[in-house]
Amino acid sequence: MKSNNLYTGTNFDLNGKVAIVTGGCGLLGNEFSKALISAGATTIIGDINQNQLLKTKDLIYKKFNHSNISAILLDITNEKSI
Repeated sequence: MKSNNLYTGTNFDLNGKVAIVTGGCGLLGNEFSKALISAGATTIIGDINQNQLLKTKDLIYKKFNHSNISAILLDITNEKSI
């Protein structure tokens, strides 16, 4: 399987790391997720909007074929959700 990690062997290589992006469906969260995935991180995107969350996950997954991405419903204002 070919790697999509643009940063393999550099200081920015995140293979073996896990990143959680809150607000993953927002403009910045979406871009942060793409950057983390392109660096090899297993990325979990969290957002309060479930419909948008699934769409965002699917779009990122298609762009970064076979990427390690998960999506979780998350409300950072609710301690039980966290």
